[in-house]
Amino acid sequence: MIRESKRIFIGLVEIAGFYNRLCEGFEKIGVDVEFVTLSNHSFEYPKKSSKYILPKMISFLLKKHNQYSDSFFIRKLFWISLYLLKVPLFIWAILFYDVFIFSSGISFFSSQIDLPILKIFRKNIIFQFHGSDSRPPYFDGPFLFGIQKIGEKEIRYIKRKRNIIKNINRWADYIIDTPTAGHFHTKPFINWLVLGLPCVLPKKPYVAKKEGNSRKLRILHSPSYPAIKGTYEIRKIIKELQQELELCGYTIEYVEIIGQPNEIVMREIELCDLVVDQLFADYGMPGFASEAASFGKPVVIGGYAATYWHEVNPNGVILPTHFVDPDEVKQTIRQLILDPSALKMSSLAHREFIENTWEASRVAERYLRIVNGEKIDEWLVFPESIIYVQGCGVRKERIIDVIKEIIENFGFESLHLDDKPNLKKNIEDFLK
Repeated sequence: MIRESKRIFIGLVEIAGFYNRLCEGFEKIGVDVEFVTLSNHSFEYPKKSSKYILPKMISFLLKKHNQYSDSFFIRKLFWISLYLLKVPLFIWAILFYDVFIFSSGISFFSSQIDLPILKIFRKNIIFQFHGSDSRPPYFDGPFLFGIQKIGEKEIRYIKRKRNIIKNINRWADYIIDTPTAGHFHTKPFINWLVLGLPCVLPKKPYVAKKEGNSRKLRILHSPSYPAIKGTYEIRKIIKELQQELELCGYTIEYVEIIGQPNEIVMREIELCDLVVDQLFADYGMPGFASEAASFGKPVVIGGYAATYWHEVNPNGVILPTHFVDPDEVKQTIRQLILDPSALKMSSLAHREFIENTWEASRVAERYLRIVNGEKIDEWLVFPESIIYVQGCGVRKERIIDVIKEIIENFGFESLHLDDKPNLKKNIEDFLK
């Protein structure tokens, strides 16, 4: 049941189509919602069109920026125009919306001066994080990629990120994050995996793979950033399996898509039999995996959190994917290939999970409980209880080297985890 209608503003960055699908879910259950993004997404996820003038102007500017992105003058003009539109957009949003859902720690202004202003006007503030936007940099593969040595510049960045998240915790009514990336939070936050990633079910009827074609399989891998998804190791794994299983009469076709629009990726998901997501995830079902699951495609995904998932995930979320230690990815793929009935059962489980749990309107209903201020204690993660320290997007040996370097040269206090003694002890044990 929807209470007295609260109007929801979502912005200002799109992450892998997440917010457009969340809007679609809200609209299905009759919630008045507006999503405004201030940047183009490189993978061209579908966008919801607005009926309001300001969001339409921003969409027009983004479209023109795409068309003339090679021109330095046009790019400059675009950013100036977009910056000037932020103030009227902010005022308009205050006048017409009750709840603000911000993505990736980004609100209207980089100074975050808008947050106390929103509280003055008694607006509800929700911040949704997605991983690298909250994860401590020394646990984060995207940050560590390309860095040879941790210096003063990196230490300042770690402190700045910690301070930004600390300030968000001060003003936000609710924080949403994963229990493997929320180390910097200073108050209880909502486990994102309980809410779910909103998914839109394919329009075509779902058909599970027939066992009659079980010796010919098509495996799909579509990394957003190959270097941090373990793509080079995944290629090696698939090549080895192709050679080993060819002797048993199996034909494995490997399809890899990099840097293509989401429409093409979705088309390839529909054609494949099995998806290999990545090697170093810190939870078992990120965006690409959830898209594959909506088509009923089994997903194999590696990550160190898989080894003791029940310990790092305090709210008991059970995902359908084959989430395993990175060193077990090859064997897991092999088992699914050699057991057609297991592959088919997994396919059905993936699709059923999306239909019953992560379909967009079901996810929106859970978000609506937050918006309506309902009791959600069972969804909370307490930052001081976080134990996961193996990171994401990189081998754990690299994490160990980086943390040791930081502690030796700048002291443990440079990790900015002194308020969490249990986590400090876990890091010390991890470094041994």
